[in-house]
Amino acid sequence: MKNHMTTQTAKDIGDKGENLACSLLEKRGYTIRDRNVRGRFGEIDIVAKKDEKYHFIEVRLRSNSTFGTPVETVNAKKRLRLKKTIEYYCFTEGVTNWQLDIIAIQPLGNANKIMFYKNIPLE
Repeated sequence: MKNHMTTQTAKDIGDKGENLACSLLEKRGYTIRDRNVRGRFGEIDIVAKKDEKYHFIEVRLRSNSTFGTPVETVNAKKRLRLKKTIEYYCFTEGVTNWQLDIIAIQPLGNANKIMFYKNIPLE
């Protein structure tokens, strides 16, 4: 009998990370407004709202820090794409009060280390 191992795609892993992030946000009183918002310049993983402020959440899942910590992987090029995508979203939805946040997830055995970085500068 053959052993059929299931392999996870990058999308499966990303979806799992975003689901963890949404659970964390909801437990902290955020309302999830949108997920995987695609625009001309890129994608916003999660759009959440809390206390009349919109939070654009970039989710980073890393099994190790060989290529940098999750926050370090949001480099200047990525921030520029996020900024353009967020600005377009805000323009089309009439949003004026917002910030960029990052949720970094690092699997540790059977658990996850989750770090929440708020109000990341886009410049």
